[in-house]
Amino acid sequence: MINFNEPVYVEKGIGYITEAILKYRRLNGDGNFTKKCTKWFEEKYGKRVLFTTSCTHALEMAALLCDIRPGDEVIMPSFTFVSTADAFVLRGAKIKFVDIRPDTMNIDEKLIESAITDKTRAIVPVHYAGVSCEMDTILDIAKKHNLFVIEDAAQGMMSSYKGRALGTIGDFGAYSFHETKNYTMGEGGLIFVNREEYVHEAEIIREKGTKLISFLQDNGIKAVFHYVSLHSSKAGKKFGEIIIYVKEDNRPIGSIFLKDIDLEKQTAEYGNFIGEEDCLGKGYGSDAGRTLIKYAFEKLGMKKIYLRVLQENVRAVNAYKKMGFVKTGSEYNEDVKAEVIYMEVTDIDFHHFS
Repeated sequence: MINFNEPVYVEKGIGYITEAILKYRRLNGDGNFTKKCTKWFEEKYGKRVLFTTSCTHALEMAALLCDIRPGDEVIMPSFTFVSTADAFVLRGAKIKFVDIRPDTMNIDEKLIESAITDKTRAIVPVHYAGVSCEMDTILDIAKKHNLFVIEDAAQGMMSSYKGRALGTIGDFGAYSFHETKNYTMGEGGLIFVNREEYVHEAEIIREKGTKLISFLQDNGIKAVFHYVSLHSSKAGKKFGEIIIYVKEDNRPIGSIFLKDIDLEKQTAEYGNFIGEEDCLGKGYGSDAGRTLIKYAFEKLGMKKIYLRVLQENVRAVNAYKKMGFVKTGSEYNEDVKAEVIYMEVTDIDFHHFS
């Protein structure tokens, strides 16, 4: 039997996975290897790059950035993978399929203009098998009719059109790193944000609308990477978590977090952990913690943050008091065989101490 494809991998990959687990202590995105890949792409192509969980994810981001709405029309080739259309159908758009050229299997640029109506918002050329569409013609049509161009370059990495890399020519471009592609991470993708005015919005969309990156940077917390999850239970209860992994000179030293974020009760539980002995008492946890709590009160609308801490951990208890936390109770915990103190801070008290 001939397999449909054989996933490409190199022996060093196993070592890199081990390094991510043992050295950097994480497997989700935006870690050290994501940063290295982002730097490589941005230096090579001179465009803002955001890694995504798939090419589908990148196309869905592009649809949001183009503000595609119900009733809008989007033009694309009749020969493509379902994700190309799904990304825009999810926004309520109607897809106008245009036939392909038999020589390239790409959209026939000569048929695009006849498919345009007053409802058309975007053209999505698909570079099938890494063979480029006739982008000059497509860009001229888009400019004439004031349309967005989103390149589905899922198969187009390292391919080009007249010296320009596929994915970097239109307003936005999407790559795939699915295991069926020449470059693979199993599942993954990226979006090229080729217009500077959309970079900030793209970062916000990628962070699920939280603006956490900007907030952290504006408050002086630069040496971090993070994870955000806000969702709903079947009962409709809003909850989630935010974890910030604190670093010193590119070395992971611990984390701070908010968990059980309840958007209805406006409460969340706070905690932190600094695991490197030489970093204890330097204020890493407190500084980043204040910023995260400030974010929770100002941006998530929390009214109360609570925590649990061992009574014997005097350093932590005193640090929390300086952040505005007050003791609300205590009890002996059988699991840890120690007295546990309960503390909380309200938005009013926190801003008083800050």
